[in-house]
Amino acid sequence: MDGKLVNWYIRDLEAQEFEEAIYALYFGALFLPEDALLVTGITKGVSNIPKLIAAIRAGKAGSTVLGHFPEYTQLAERIGARKFTIPTKIWNKMTETQQWAANQKFLDRMIARGDNVILATPLNQVRNGSAFAKEIGYLFSKGYELAADGTRMIRPK
Repeated sequence: MDGKLVNWYIRDLEAQEFEEAIYALYFGALFLPEDALLVTGITKGVSNIPKLIAAIRAGKAGSTVLGHFPEYTQLAERIGARKFTIPTKIWNKMTETQQWAANQKFLDRMIARGDNVILATPLNQVRNGSAFAKEIGYLFSKGYELAADGTRMIRPK
């Protein structure tokens, strides 16, 4: 697929389809090796795509909200924090393994940035087997601890 065709395709996407294409590029960027050449094949000629991917990868430390859906997305939007989100149409096409891999990569990048981890759902309300339970378990395995007030996870020292 050449750049002109991609440019035409992106220009003609409906708003929702464009958002889904951007998320697909976002999550594709998450799985590329750090030294991957970003302007190849499908992105050739689409000048803003490498900048978008670079911005995603170079995120500055900030705050990330974790919790059960929809509470964590609502809190993140209210306070301007990061949140893990993939459009439903894309999420539903992913296997459970792919979903966890995307979630884990998001967590790994959050850890690498040094984000503050804010909990939208108290730990005593975690549903067994939920994505949130898996996220919390993953953070504990990385040395995180629950803050005394129970509202956030503390990075290891």
